[in-house]
Amino acid sequence: MIISSFLCNCLILVFLFNLIGCNSDISVSSDITIDGENIDYIGFSGIPIEEIDTKKPPQDYKDIERMVVKPNELIKINYHEVPKKVYLSYWKDEILQEEDVVLTNFELTAPESNGVYVYKIATKWNSRVARNYLFVVEVKGKD
Repeated sequence: MIISSFLCNCLILVFLFNLIGCNSDISVSSDITIDGENIDYIGFSGIPIEEIDTKKPPQDYKDIERMVVKPNELIKINYHEVPKKVYLSYWKDEILQEEDVVLTNFELTAPESNGVYVYKIATKWNSRVARNYLFVVEVKGKD
């Protein structure tokens, strides 16, 4: 009886160690590129409580160097390990345009209209591993 209880506890410990080990092997880094050139972004694991209001972009976007792009230019998000879900929210001149749109092919097209666009990409690998990415592009068409 004592041996079976001990064996059961050992099996539970082995299972928990494997579960923790599986989550730690996930690489949550990504590359965001336009025409092969990397875009500056900020990655973060959570949103501070003061920034829960989704009508405005997280204020950290002001610290990111914006990349000037042409209208309709393709933006690619390349993951080292493919997440289960990817959501996109974006703002134009701090006005919410889209919120939590599911990205299935990890690509998006820059808008046609000139302006400053703040993008937040929310990724989820499993119930314990998630990451957000924030980047800024300025669309400038031909004058």
